[in-house]
Amino acid sequence: MYRYKGRSYNLLANAHSGDVVAGQAPVGKWDKVVVLTLIMALLGGIAALIAYLGDVPAAWIGTGVFGAVAALYALWTALFSKG
Repeated sequence: MYRYKGRSYNLLANAHSGDVVAGQAPVGKWDKVVVLTLIMALLGGIAALIAYLGDVPAAWIGTGVFGAVAALYALWTALFSKG
């Protein structure tokens, strides 16, 4: 276990070789929101491209779904996440 900025994080290391086997990284909640938003924007862009170029009107629903997921995750993080 180690502490970073007042919070504790778990770490599993091989005592013989000193290699880190597993551990928790201090990643902020807004870093996760940014990554998810970028992924959803990419997927939404692909859905929009399919809808526009492929003349598939139903694919516009995918664009809205990806945007809604990103917005709801950001809202959930802002309202209910600790830290």
